[in-house]
Amino acid sequence: MYRLYNPNSGEHFYTASTIERDGLVTLGWKYEAVGWTAPSTSSAPVYRLYNPNAGDHFYTQSVNERDGLVALGWNYEGIGWYSETDTTMQVPVYRAYNPNAIAGAHNYTTSLTEQNWLISLGWHGEGISWYGMKRQPTIGAATIESDSGTRVEVKVLVYDPDNVGYNICLENNGQVGFPFNGNIGTSTFHDWFTVTADTPREPSATFC
Repeated sequence: MYRLYNPNSGEHFYTASTIERDGLVTLGWKYEAVGWTAPSTSSAPVYRLYNPNAGDHFYTQSVNERDGLVALGWNYEGIGWYSETDTTMQVPVYRAYNPNAIAGAHNYTTSLTEQNWLISLGWHGEGISWYGMKRQPTIGAATIESDSGTRVEVKVLVYDPDNVGYNICLENNGQVGFPFNGNIGTSTFHDWFTVTADTPREPSATFC
């Protein structure tokens, strides 16, 4: 989910659409980063609404909140994205409210640091609004760290930003090493393989 900021109104805007993101950037909005990762679908939609008077967007899982705002004149714009329902994969997205703002009155973030900072400035913490999903681990390119002629050392970097956990196996030319496991941030793994002068040096790494 892309997060953008309007320096004129103070509104943060969130979208899964690269076309919408890029269009707003051309209009002067500031692209801030990926705010969180949302599942492609789930049983928990997040609704998007627009206030044509204030020029402000609002996002909620609550049907009652959605319908109440529509009754007050907000435009319902459909499902913006979905909330993660697998409790083992959830990342909370916090909502805060600025009672002094007209536009940009709500902020949504996965960062407790940001949430607590806003509360210290007078924003009202409104709890968890929905859940993003943990990002899956990714494997970098396996490389040869050293080669004695009879043994090669294979190295690989694994990135697990949300500590999901994984098992990984390093290989060289079809020889599979023992599985390693990890679940913390960025980790580097090494394994040794017996080779001869004619053995192809073809390191690789896979989840196993």
